[in-house]
Amino acid sequence: MNISQQFGKPQDVEWCFEDDQLYFLQSRPITRKIFDSLEYYDGANIQESFNGVVQPLAYTLAKYGYPFAYKQALVNVGVSRDYLDEYNQVFDFLL
Repeated sequence: MNISQQFGKPQDVEWCFEDDQLYFLQSRPITRKIFDSLEYYDGANIQESFNGVVQPLAYTLAKYGYPFAYKQALVNVGVSRDYLDEYNQVFDFLL
C-alpha cells in the first residue's frame, strides 16, 4: 500500500507493529513550503512538542527559539540569510 498515492500527497504517518502486524495509526498531509522552485516538506507539529496549556516562559522561548532554529537549519543546508530575511514574516508567525 502506498499511502501517499492513496491520499494524493505526501503523508506524515504514525504506525506501529503488534504481533508482527503493521498498523497505521494516523496519517496527515505533510506541510509543503516552496522556496524558489524547490519544495521542502516539513512534518513538524508544534502541538506534539507543547501540548496542553503552555506557560508564558515556554511560549516565549518557543516563539523566539523556533525562528532562530529553523533559519539556522536552512542556512546549514545552503539557503542564504539574505534570502531567508525576505521571509521574516513567515518565521515570525510559526507560533
